[in-house]
Amino acid sequence: MKPTRHNLQVNGVCHTAGFTYIELLAVVSIIGLIVTLVVTRIDTDQDRIAFLEARRFAQLVEMARDESIINGVPMGVFIDVAGKSYGFAYFTDGWYPATTRGTEFRTRNIPDTVVMEILLSSTVDSGQDPEIVDPGSDSSKPPQPQVVMEPSGLVSEFVMKFAGSAVSYLVNPDLDQDIVVSRKSNSD
Repeated sequence: MKPTRHNLQVNGVCHTAGFTYIELLAVVSIIGLIVTLVVTRIDTDQDRIAFLEARRFAQLVEMARDESIINGVPMGVFIDVAGKSYGFAYFTDGWYPATTRGTEFRTRNIPDTVVMEILLSSTVDSGQDPEIVDPGSDSSKPPQPQVVMEPSGLVSEFVMKFAGSAVSYLVNPDLDQDIVVSRKSNSD
């Protein structure tokens, strides 16, 4: 038995139903191209989000340093790498959450697509032996902030890493105590 093709007649013209191999190949190629562009865009978004988070952290540290200078009170950054968050505190007979001074210093959460690491952290020697004060805590000696901004304008040495899929951004104070963001490839 010979296979038959279905013929359609439209306005007296005979058309064969179905798709040719070339037509199917063209459609599959276009779909593959679209999927490739979407996946590339997702990776780029992860890197862009990592940059925005690094820049936001740098700007908040600079704002906290300025706040410390203006008010004459040390400020600190508490970084929770496991919880992917950080928050600010000020020192007056102990460390208190800076959320009482405004929403700009509220606890910040890092998106799941960004990896946050502390590469270096050392506190400034202010001559004080501060204790964290957390009224709801049972611990008598909670941890110290990983970054401290002194009223003199001095910022403790630190390096924070915010990594996307292909690029990482390092945040740290330079020699002039300006907080800088530098780009580094994840393949390095």
